[in-house]
Amino acid sequence: MSWITWEDSDTPCCEECGGALEEEDIDDGECPYCEHPRKWDEDWALERATEAAVSAGCAKSKRGVIIWDPTNRDLGYALGQNSPPFPFICDGSEQCRGSCNKLAVHAEQAALLEWLGRENVNSMDLRECELLHVKVVDGEAVPSGPPSCWQCSRLISEVGFFRKVWLLHEVGLKAYTPYEFHLLTLENCGLPAISY
Repeated sequence: MSWITWEDSDTPCCEECGGALEEEDIDDGECPYCEHPRKWDEDWALERATEAAVSAGCAKSKRGVIIWDPTNRDLGYALGQNSPPFPFICDGSEQCRGSCNKLAVHAEQAALLEWLGRENVNSMDLRECELLHVKVVDGEAVPSGPPSCWQCSRLISEVGFFRKVWLLHEVGLKAYTPYEFHLLTLENCGLPAISY
């Protein structure tokens, strides 16, 4: 179930039973009174992806991604952020910033590598997966532009198991199909979009 905040209080409460929640209850995702789990929806995913982006190793643009299956909590979730591959680092220099898109592992790529490396994941588990990407400035999620990273949209399209791809825009979170996401990316990059 979702957490709610009563109008006359800043205390978050369980939507199911109304029980007041402590910070650790919110982080655990389960109400200690009625044991209803917080819904693993796109709002929950945005919080997790934002947390991942805050710790991104890129000084130019901090990005975070979460991969999760909202229908199967047992699978857990995978997080990724954009950073150069270990042991390389971003030093924030103009040279590094100017080559960021070539030096950093993109957040989508990092999350996908983590997700596929999990022991409890197999191809049958992945049909309902969703991916959410967010950009963070000064620790806060900010709207992204239109789909525009052809490396990541190509990879998302190729793996073939994502049901939705989410981006945060000025109007809020928007879901794309992987096909739509890649097609718009190609168009926004001025690349040919030739398909069956």
